[in-house]
Amino acid sequence: MDAGLGGGSLEVKPLSVLVHVVLILICVALMLPILYMILTAFKPKMLAVLIPPVWIFSPTLDNFERLFTGTEFLNGFKNSIIIAAVSVPIATIISAMAGYALDRWDFWGKETVALLFLAVWMFPAIALVIPLFMIHQALGLLNTHIGIILVYIYGEAGLAIWLMRTYFSAIPREIDEAARLDGHSAFGAFFKVILPLNRSGVASTALILLMLIWNDFLVAYILTRSAVRPLIPVIAGFIGFHGVDIGLMTAAGFLSSLPVLVIALLIQKELVKGFTFGAIR
Repeated sequence: MDAGLGGGSLEVKPLSVLVHVVLILICVALMLPILYMILTAFKPKMLAVLIPPVWIFSPTLDNFERLFTGTEFLNGFKNSIIIAAVSVPIATIISAMAGYALDRWDFWGKETVALLFLAVWMFPAIALVIPLFMIHQALGLLNTHIGIILVYIYGEAGLAIWLMRTYFSAIPREIDEAARLDGHSAFGAFFKVILPLNRSGVASTALILLMLIWNDFLVAYILTRSAVRPLIPVIAGFIGFHGVDIGLMTAAGFLSSLPVLVIALLIQKELVKGFTFGAIR
């Protein structure tokens, strides 16, 4: 295909066009359920259940009004904020220190310890939740914020430790030595030099922890009751014996997804760096 400017030519490769078309179709397929959820959240109650769905309608806030006045949504939202705001930073910093130690320090059984961290995280939650229930009941931690926070910290840290270990491995060890020569202690070198260099890895790990903790259902459902129950089990309670209130479910789903989405958008530059950090050394 000849181009009109400068006598050059623009070659269109069929394979490239096909790849782009496939990617666009995949994006549309991924976004369609989200779009349907958002639209349904603003539909009148009677239109929300129609099949095939109605795409053109007069938006209403009735579903959100019922959500705020007739359910425990706000209490669940508050509990999720408290739990995530405490557990994510603590789990992130503990995982950063453990990941750094596993990468930098050489000791007997190092790889076994690393595998144990990952194995704990990979163990099915359904197999652990009953022992956790009994332990928390014996310790008086059942149905408390501190109880569920502790579970999330030691339950999700295994994956975070492996992620942080990978991120720290991309930072040359010579930087540690230079920091020590500058007079920093081991902790000073870590917190003042190495950790700031790995802020992209910390940001991406923290976001993954936030998503895991924010979206958890099983552990939160078993270990909490209405007073401290997080958001996801509260939303699941909208499914009753007489069916599902589609309007409430979609309105709650829309609002519950906003905090993680907003945080991801705020740190998107660090996320891009973090997800590619260490790929090219």
